[in-house]
Amino acid sequence: MVIKHILETTKDYIITLIHGTFAKDAPWVQEKSEVRNTLQNEITGNIVFDSLDWSGKNSHDARYEAAVELKQKLVTQINDYPLHEKILISHSHGGNIVLYALNMLGEDAKYFKVVTMATPFLNVRIRSFLSNLKIFKNLSYLAFGLFALVFIVMIISGIISAIMEFFGLNNENSFVIGMACSALSVPVLIFYTEGHINPKVNDFLQKIPEKINKDYLKFSFENITLKDQIFIVIDKGDEVRFFFNKLLYFWNILLNLSDKALNYSSKFFKYFIISLLPITIIAGLLSEYIKANPDSAPTGNILIYIVLAPLFFFFYFMIITPYLIFLVSFILYLIKSNPIALGWEGIGQQLFIDTSVSKTPVFKTEYIVKEYNFNRKGLLDLQHSIYNHKEVIIEIGKWIKTEKSIK
Repeated sequence: MVIKHILETTKDYIITLIHGTFAKDAPWVQEKSEVRNTLQNEITGNIVFDSLDWSGKNSHDARYEAAVELKQKLVTQINDYPLHEKILISHSHGGNIVLYALNMLGEDAKYFKVVTMATPFLNVRIRSFLSNLKIFKNLSYLAFGLFALVFIVMIISGIISAIMEFFGLNNENSFVIGMACSALSVPVLIFYTEGHINPKVNDFLQKIPEKINKDYLKFSFENITLKDQIFIVIDKGDEVRFFFNKLLYFWNILLNLSDKALNYSSKFFKYFIISLLPITIIAGLLSEYIKANPDSAPTGNILIYIVLAPLFFFFYFMIITPYLIFLVSFILYLIKSNPIALGWEGIGQQLFIDTSVSKTPVFKTEYIVKEYNFNRKGLLDLQHSIYNHKEVIIEIGKWIKTEKSIK
């Protein structure tokens, strides 16, 4: 027993405390705080305390900048404290900062033991939208081309009508003449798009996967491998966890709506091209039949509408799809990207990278979860602030002392 006590008291530790969002200058990470005192009493070793004083802003960039700073701090600890047991204790989004920093460290992450308290882990994946950029480009061309064509028809028809009226000519056929003139502009529009716009768009689209993959790797921690399990401490009644669970339900609805709209539109695009010629031929034959048989006009018109209905359905669905996707993504952006939820992020990242929240991280390293269910003492007693419970810190101290992680 005496020998064991001596070994415990002579072991060296360096413990880094990382606060969460909206908690700059958090009292629990400061010198002589209850957390530090409890850890010191529980571990009974030689402890060097450190902390990361980051902005606490709720944004991806703020967390990543904090992770860069933490990574530099951890590199210094590896060099300056080679024999110390290195512990990282984080709260809330501080846990994501720790994982980002460890991801930057690569193999050197093995030197650290990690504790997270009430962390909403931000797991990222590349959305299927990235693989459907080509069809999205074609749909956008179609939507913009039709809009441009209608605009040109209106302008040219108006100009021709005004000219014919000025010279006292019959302007009943001005719209038909305008359509004919507009039809001549279609090859010009296609030629200009293929020669000037499309190459620039393709060049831009080729750069997107590289940029998105870079952002994905930046915010992904799935490949982190530590020598010890991560110790995850949570409270079942955590307000933040409840908040994210409810938001996640709506996020998934919008994400699925956006992805399905794009997937269905790509299928409809093929069906539209395949059905365009036969349906047009059938509609044309019916029109000629009606002209030759005026008595059958009502029935013939109904048949034409039935034949053209699927074509119009596909046609208008493809027209609205790009705008629908952008609308859904914009709504999703407003819901997910704000100071209350995940923090601000770029609309481009929102389109291509899905960020979901979970109580445990998605990565190769094993983890253990210690779940509490504390009673709320009052309205201002936030269960998210789990570090205020001494028994939590004592449990963390016990875990730190163990040579092998608690199971």
